[in-house]
Amino acid sequence: MNRTLIGGIARATATAGAADAARRLTAPAIDTSHLSGKTAVVTGAGSGIGRSLATLLAQRGAVVHAADVNGDSAVARLADRAFQDGPVHLLFNNAGIGHAGSVADTPLGDWRRLIDVNLMGVVHGLHAFLPRLLAQDGPAHIVDTASMAGLVPAAGLSAYSATKAAVVALSDALDVELAGTRVRVSALCRASSIPPSSRPPPCAASGPDGKLARWICTPGGARRRMSWPGRRWPR
Repeated sequence: MNRTLIGGIARATATAGAADAARRLTAPAIDTSHLSGKTAVVTGAGSGIGRSLATLLAQRGAVVHAADVNGDSAVARLADRAFQDGPVHLLFNNAGIGHAGSVADTPLGDWRRLIDVNLMGVVHGLHAFLPRLLAQDGPAHIVDTASMAGLVPAAGLSAYSATKAAVVALSDALDVELAGTRVRVSALCRASSIPPSSRPPPCAASGPDGKLARWICTPGGARRRMSWPGRRWPR
């Protein structure tokens, strides 16, 4: 391979990374410790992470629109109801389903169901909410529920991991795409779906903005910053 070309790509990547980090220091953030007067939307709120998020948001004073829905028309109706109250400040695209099994034994119907819920559920939320979030006044933050399975390989989770990796990639790319706007995007990755033997060791570190951030340590020593529930969801 052309080493000059590779070096140029590396330099361009480093420059883009520095610019992206600088943008994140000045992009608007929402303090989630006090949410009085804020409106939040949570999909997949019937159980698990979604239910816990809806409960916590309400406890912190937010007006919460929580629904256990999927599909473009259902999410569009949810958006119509949410924006009747005014601006939406937090959107949690959380609808998802699990799956375990080898690729060889996974029927195509299971693949379609996983993609429809885990990936297209996020897409439906973005399609229904993002144009209005960009048009409204004030900052907004989108949190797409992914998984550590989208970052760390684990036997028996290949199909599930594929959909969650797509959510991570979509969220990362969209956050870069929205540079200069008042909308930020994070991917929430939890580790409970990864067998303990396959989990990378967690470590804490200060991010470029000085705030404590959660990192994961991947094989080979690489570290990748992930959003983690807390006072803020910084990227």
